[in-house]
Amino acid sequence: MLTGAHIVVFTSNPGADAGFLRDVLAMPHVDAGEGFLIFGLPPSEVAMHEARDNGGKHELYLITDDIKAFVADMATRNIACDPIAEQGWGTVTQLALPSGLKIGVYEAHHARPAAKKKAAKALRRTVKAVRKASKATRKATKKAAKAAKAAKKTEKPAKPAK
Repeated sequence: MLTGAHIVVFTSNPGADAGFLRDVLAMPHVDAGEGFLIFGLPPSEVAMHEARDNGGKHELYLITDDIKAFVADMATRNIACDPIAEQGWGTVTQLALPSGLKIGVYEAHHARPAAKKKAAKALRRTVKAVRKASKATRKATKKAAKAAKAAKKTEKPAKPAK
């Protein structure tokens, strides 16, 4: 049974774009190791549309309950959004990440699928497991570095042959 989705966004500046999601959009996240951030998403949805001339591209939209308030909040942070547009299925804008990559944000006009409690519970378990694994990795790395440092101190340099 599916418990969630993992979305990968390819960007020319992943560090800056991840920082934007973390600091500006305040999205919850875990460190998967070495500073690689995995962001939690609110309840999500997926829709299939007919691929015409594009051979099947993908688009990412974040959803808000109030598009005007979202755009106003971004303006207070000096983050420009595209003009708000009505699309029938939602009121839409786009914002540019630090890399220049644009992502859509919309206020839905359609009914939203309800998030299932099991999926939410599974996400919480996954986040907890990732945090635990990250902590264990950091602890093991620290321990190995400490052991290597101790071994280096006790190691006596070999005397040169005469």
